[in-house]
Order: sequence, then C-alpha cells, then structure tokens
Amino acid sequence: MISNTSYAATWIIDFPDAGMPINIDRIQNIIDINATDGDTLLFKGTSYSHLYLLINKSLNIISEVGTKITGCPQNPNEQKAIFVINEGGSGTNISGFNITSTPENSTAIFITNSSNVTIKNNTITGNGTGVKVNTSTNVTVNNNTITNSKTGINITDSNNTKIINNTITGNEEGIRFSGNTSNSEISKNNISKNKEYGIMFEGPEINTHRNVKINYNYINDNEHNSGIYINSSYPNMNISSNMITNNGRHGICMDYGANKTGNPIIEYNYILGNKGFNDFAIQRINTSDDDRLPLTIGYNFYGTSSRSLLPLCAKTDTGIIYTKLEKISNGLYKISYLTADTNTLVKEMIAHDVKVYLNDEFKNVLVSNGAGIVDFRESNFKSSGNEVYTYYKYKESIQVKESDIPKKSINISTTINSNKIKNGATAKYTVTVKNNGDKKIKNINISKMIPNFNVYNYNVNIGTFNKKTGIWTIPLLNAGEIATLNIFIVPNKANTYKTKAVLTGDGFNIESNQLSMKVEDYVKILSTNKISAKTIKRNKSTYLISTLKNTGTLSSKYLKISIKLPKNLKLVNINYKKYFNKKTNQWKIKVPMKKTLILKMKIKGIKKSTNKITFNINGKKQTKKLRVL
Repeated sequence: MISNTSYAATWIIDFPDAGMPINIDRIQNIIDINATDGDTLLFKGTSYSHLYLLINKSLNIISEVGTKITGCPQNPNEQKAIFVINEGGSGTNISGFNITSTPENSTAIFITNSSNVTIKNNTITGNGTGVKVNTSTNVTVNNNTITNSKTGINITDSNNTKIINNTITGNEEGIRFSGNTSNSEISKNNISKNKEYGIMFEGPEINTHRNVKINYNYINDNEHNSGIYINSSYPNMNISSNMITNNGRHGICMDYGANKTGNPIIEYNYILGNKGFNDFAIQRINTSDDDRLPLTIGYNFYGTSSRSLLPLCAKTDTGIIYTKLEKISNGLYKISYLTADTNTLVKEMIAHDVKVYLNDEFKNVLVSNGAGIVDFRESNFKSSGNEVYTYYKYKESIQVKESDIPKKSINISTTINSNKIKNGATAKYTVTVKNNGDKKIKNINISKMIPNFNVYNYNVNIGTFNKKTGIWTIPLLNAGEIATLNIFIVPNKANTYKTKAVLTGDGFNIESNQLSMKVEDYVKILSTNKISAKTIKRNKSTYLISTLKNTGTLSSKYLKISIKLPKNLKLVNINYKKYFNKKTNQWKIKVPMKKTLILKMKIKGIKKSTNKITFNINGKKQTKKLRVL
C-alpha cells in the first residue's frame, strides 16, 4: 500500500470499490493520518463510488488508469464536492480521473482559500459545477474535458488563474467569473456548444475583472447567449486571436454593468455568424447612445471588407481583416488573411478550417499563421467557366482561365556514362521520369530500356525494377516529382546498339530520346617475367619465364617475345617450339582472348658469373639478374 522514497511516500489506492462509507473512510484516513505534504496518492482501482474527500495537505492525487470517481448524495459539505481542496491543500495536483458529481447542484472539484493547485488531464462532469475556484491564487486548470455541468468552470474572487487547453462543451454555461478577479488567463480552449454563455464576467460594474487574457480559444455555437459576455469592469482586458462564431447572441457583449470607459484590446479575432441584435459581432448595451463612449479596437475579421456592412454597434472604431484568394500554380491556390488598409498578412489569426469551393465542390482548408493552401489539382474542372471562391458575407473568387486548368504531362529521358565501351565492361544507364504537369500520374511502366545485357546492379528512388523482365514500375508520381533509375549493365556482345525506353500508363504511350552505344571487343595483355631460381651452380639449370595474359574479348595479333642471354649462359630447351625462331631467339605467337600463355626457356650456367638477362615482350624490356656459382 505504501512505497517510500527518501523524500516522499506513494500511497497506493487499489482496493475494490466498496461504496459508502468504506471508500470515504479508507481514503480519508490515508490523507488525514498517513500522508504528509508532498506525498502521492496513486489510484490503481478502476472505480470508487459515493466518494467525497477533504484535501488538507499538499498531495499529488493521480490515476494512471482513468479511475472513475462518482459523488455521494449524502455529502455533508456545502458544495457537495467530491474533492474539496482547502488552505492546507495548497500545492495539490489532481490528474488522470474520470469524475462525475451526481447530486443536484454539486461540484466535482472545489478549491477554496488555496494556492498553487493544478487540475490536469481529467474528464469532469458536475451536476452543478465542474471546477469551482473560490478566493484562491495560482490555480491551473489544464487539458481537462468538462461536460454536462451547469457551469463548466467557476472562478470567484481569485487571482492568477490559468484555464488552458481544456474542452468545455455541453454545459449550461462554459466559464463564469464572479466577484473580483485579476491576472486570469483563458487560452487554447474549446468553449463551444454550451446552452448559454461561452465565457461570462458577472457584474455589476462594482465587480472588477482585471488583467484578463482571452487568447486562441474556439468559442462557437453556444446556443442561447453570447460567446463572451461582460457585465463588469474589465481594466486591461485582452481578447485576441479567438474564433467566436455562431453563438446564440453576440460574439462579444458588454452589458449595462460593463464600464463605459477604457478600450480593451480586441484584435485578430474571427467573429462571424453570431445572432444577437442586428447580428452584432460586438455589442455594447447602455441606456442611450449618449452614454456610449467611443470604443477603439484592433483588426478583426467580420466576414466583410466593407465598413458599412460591419456588424458593430455605434461609436466602435475597428481595423478590418479580409481574405484574399490567389493562384500559386495551376490548380493550387492560397487563401490569406490580410489587413484591409495595409495588406499585411495577419499571422496571429487562430488556426481554423476555411471552406474553399471549385464550382460546386469544396475543400476544408486549414489556415494557420494567417494562410492556407488549397489543392484542386486532382479535382474535376469543367472545360471552361470554372470558379474558385470562398464565401462569408461577401464572395472572394478567382475565375479560372482555360490555360490555368490543371493538366497531366510527363517526360522521359535516358543517358549513358559512355557511348563507347569495351565488351564485358560495366556501363551506367540512367532513366529519368519527371512529372512536369499539375496532376498525379499513376501506374507507370517503363520498358525496352536496354538490350539483353547482364544487369550487374541497379538503384531506384521511386517504384520497383524487375531485373528479369527489365520493366520499371512506378505506382504514383506526384506533380513535380522526378523518378530516377540507374542500371549498371555488362554488355556481352560487340555491336552498335540503339535504344529508346517506352513509357506507358495513365493515358500515356511515349518514347524517350534514342541512345546509341557501341560495344567493342578488345585486346588487353598483361605480362610478367621471372627467373625460377636466381642463383644456380655451374652446369646447373633454371627457367626463364614470361607469362602473357589476355583479359580482353579479342585474340591478340602476333607478339614478339625474346630473352637475350649473356655468353656465360647456354640455352637448353624452350616450350612452344613451333613458335620459336632459334636464329633470333624469339617467340612469335598470338594470345587467345581470355587465355594465359606461359613461355619457358631452360638455361644452364657454364661459368661462374653475375649475368644480366633482358626480357623483351613486343618491345617492352625488363632486365633481371642471375648469379652462377
């Protein structure tokens, strides 16, 4: 049940689910009696029902198996919370659980008068509130899924709260801020498809939510109310780079309780399709237009580049972001978000999909860092009258010229490292296939590349080559791709060969350039000379040997081989007598192709001496010494 280290203990929770009150008693006893600050409660059991726990120490409460925790109807604490983290629980982390708070108006996790608490990687369902933070500081709610609650997250009178990378959907309302808060960050969350508000800052005006950052969130399809609702003072609020669409009322609503002075930073947001009064993207509700002071905000995307069509209430000054479609190449288009006055790319826009059409066909294009690429190269274009467009409150379109319709085109070429080679030598034959069109080309076969030569080796970067059939198969060649096959061939017959590779498949039947290759037979003589015994006694014999090897594919012409003897040496015998002329002391002989001849001359030493013997093979001389004792 316990694993000790020199600094902290790990308490294993793995007993079977025993319900109430056993689950509560056993786990709470570990917390109250056994555990100390810094310890870990590691849940290995898969589920524990009718549970509520008071966390009054700094603990790591972790499940590695997604332990399912359900609440208890008889929970006596005011919030009916499964986990209550109080001041003593500062520094606590809760992660890895599937938490369901079943009693009506209950809370899954309640953090009160605490600090430095992290709620991470949980799936949370609270009949009342998923995560409630009250009078606490430095609380982080990260990477949780919070659904089917009345309020996903509630922050009251707390500071330095971070709500990051959560999915908050299917609740009555997403996130609610109450009382007075400061330095709150809400970023990279999906706060969508809740019944009421996405994010609500509760008023009235005497309530202040200071230094709030709302960045890179998806706040969409909240059914009956605004994406972001503000009914309080909001000094230094920053609402940037969010997607706020299709909410039941306004994208951003500043109600009567919102202060009438100060300009929040509202920029780089995608605000479209919200359904409040006049479909306003940003609405400020005051008693009269006279009370409504000018509001100056940054560049935002509203689905139109026309200032007169902007869905904004009176006295709002804003920069406009619009979309631009442009052709990159045939069938390939770029969509960009640009500022209307300076045509500057807006990289701060949140990543999202944009629907781009080719006639009646559309593709969802991911736009990131302000731009996205749409590929219609494999789409079906009409013979004429094609249009690429996207549509918001206006239509951004490109009329496609007939010359801009994507086409298939392919090229094949061949080279050889030498047009003249020796029979039996290795040559490098290269075939290059380039897709120089706009579309993919499939099921390509290349044949008739080389004569019936031996294939010594090959390499290919795309597709497969069959040595037996000599056919190269390329299943798919994308636009702009180049496929290369190198074949190392060994010719086996002298001749002049002319070849054209043939490419077929996907509607093509084309030939490469013609290559001419001359294969020649040749003679190559390798020779060596030696004396079998370099020292002999008088009247004793030794052999003078010349070895001739023809590595070529053609028999040699007659070669003249002679060995000049000094007077102190006497010729005794020779081989290949038929080809030897005694008058000139010379062989005249041909060496057949791929054959080796060994010419031997037997000599005898007749006088003590040191002798220089000259070997001459077709004019190539070599001198060696023989000593007679």
